[in-house]
Amino acid sequence: MERMTERVIESFDILGSSVTFTRTTKWKDVRSAFPASGGVYLLAVGNQIIYVGSTSGLQKRMYSHTNSRGGGRFFNRALWIEFPIEEARMAEGALIRYLTPKHNTVHQAPGEGGPEDLYGILVEMMEYIE
Repeated sequence: MERMTERVIESFDILGSSVTFTRTTKWKDVRSAFPASGGVYLLAVGNQIIYVGSTSGLQKRMYSHTNSRGGGRFFNRALWIEFPIEEARMAEGALIRYLTPKHNTVHQAPGEGGPEDLYGILVEMMEYIE
């Protein structure tokens, strides 16, 4: 499982973008890194993926994750790939089922998903981007 998590992070690093936060990072300093468009995203502490999400507006969603009104920041790295929301939701579900991040509760039905589902989603992501 740890190796697969590393592969997912590597895939997002190659296919998408990422931002690393420190305790003193201010939203205004990183806001421009996030696109207004939609996509699938990972929130991580180091190399441990703790949340997977999808959204139609990455910049607004990331703000809600970093804003103290939205529960505050519980991660130090955000990775994302821009996609239309339909594809982003499919990728989100497959990633959650396989990785079972501790802060996701939806899509975690036992026995569902697996490496082949996740592999297929990542291949589709690569084809979409090319």
